[in-house]
Amino acid sequence: MKRVAVFPFLLVAAVALAQTAPEQIRFPAKGTAIKLGAETMYVVDADVPVLVLASPNGLVTISEETGPIRIRGRFADGTKVESRTFKGKQVFIIEASGVGAAEILVIPTGATKVSDVIRRTLDVDSGHAPQPPPDPPKPPEDDELMKSLKAAWLLEMATDKGKRPGLAALYRKAADWARTDMSLVKVKDLADKVSAERKKLLPNGELPNIHAVVAKRLDSTLPRTVGAVLDNTNRLKCSSEFDLIAGYLEKLP
Repeated sequence: MKRVAVFPFLLVAAVALAQTAPEQIRFPAKGTAIKLGAETMYVVDADVPVLVLASPNGLVTISEETGPIRIRGRFADGTKVESRTFKGKQVFIIEASGVGAAEILVIPTGATKVSDVIRRTLDVDSGHAPQPPPDPPKPPEDDELMKSLKAAWLLEMATDKGKRPGLAALYRKAADWARTDMSLVKVKDLADKVSAERKKLLPNGELPNIHAVVAKRLDSTLPRTVGAVLDNTNRLKCSSEFDLIAGYLEKLP
């Protein structure tokens, strides 16, 4: 596959949901599912900053190139090896790495509602059976956050400890909200939603010591300036932090 950059430009990627894509974001073809086989490419190019994601993980790989760019290879909507020029400032090359239905999400920078997201479905077949995902990395035993959580865990009431799996699941959901909930415009909106759901899960203030450790951690890692916008950078930061905390909670006995 030959890729030749014509003009350099810094890019940020994104994929999304919509019946009709804006003219500034171009897809290979209109319609529903497109077959993406081995050695073929599904290319999205955009004139506006976007973030491109795929769900579930592991079925496709997404690489970013600076456009305009000329690419030679076999395209998902073509029949032979050919060369094509993509004129967008951002060019995303999606290739098969598993087998199954994958949803591509294109999220324009500054998106504030679900209708801003553009979705495309790919019927993916890399020619190889999907492999089970690797075990997620486990937090080191000597990590300061892990030490603090373990110390807090020893102080919790035995009757409260059964709530731990639900709390870990809540922070997993929070990570997903950070990535995909376009109705959340500011970091505070996300924090308020997590707080409200935590109070539903722990109506009597269960696991207070764990909550104190988590709250201290989030105060030091999440953007706390007044009116901090939940832009792409902060979405990734928040989702990573909530995923991290969930993993630590899952490791507690």
